Amino acid sequence: MIRAGSWVAVSGRNNHPSVLGGKGGEMVLAIRKQTLSSHVSNEVRLAILSGEIAPGEKINLDNLRKKYGISISPAREAVARLVGTGLVEFADQRGYRSTTLSTAELEDIVALRITIETMALRESIAHATLDWESKVMGALHRLKRNAPPLAGGGVSKEWIAAYADFHLALGPGAGNPLLRACCLNLIERFSRYCNTTAGGAAPLHALGGEHDEIAKYAIARDGEKACGALAKHIQSVGACLLALFEVN
Repeated sequence: MIRAGSWVAVSGRNNHPSVLGGKGGEMVLAIRKQTLSSHVSNEVRLAILSGEIAPGEKINLDNLRKKYGISISPAREAVARLVGTGLVEFADQRGYRSTTLSTAELEDIVALRITIETMALRESIAHATLDWESKVMGALHRLKRNAPPLAGGGVSKEWIAAYADFHLALGPGAGNPLLRACCLNLIERFSRYCNTTAGGAAPLHALGGEHDEIAKYAIARDGEKACGALAKHIQSVGACLLALFEVN
């Protein structure tokens, strides 16, 4: 958590005016404001994805200001950044709210995940390296070993994070940052449904064995079978999640 003291460390009396005065001081303050906004934006994003901030819930800027010891300006900037991610919406006279969930959106996310993630996997296989193979197998190992299912049949936040890491590892990574960003946004929005729907995380673990098949074909550099297994997995988990969401 970033507290007010972090701000004082930059703008307080211990900073010599010859170093931070004039335009130089304004630049440092602008950088610190950007850092504060980035931190708070990420915290709000995680709260929405985990369900801590419920779908459709109003995001109170004054509460954020108090919680993180910041002024209202970086708090507003932090939340405004999330509008473009599809996690937050703004309406006149109402302010900022987390977006609501719907079966229509979930169906769109599933369809887009299949299209974009298989595209990313094909690109990765076409330019596969030993380093990429190692990342895929490492992500698979963490997914299988480091985050076991919870007693209630669901999965932990760590498991869902490992799930996202595995699917991102299948993509081209730094070689195509725009494609990676699209994959990440869709995976995160998909995980939101898992976290906020009763029992929604269970299908991820129940169908987790499909990841072995995806990785096996990917490492063998068999694009057709790897992409087929990936598409089948996303479709299967999506169908289970849609059924649970409609019940709830």
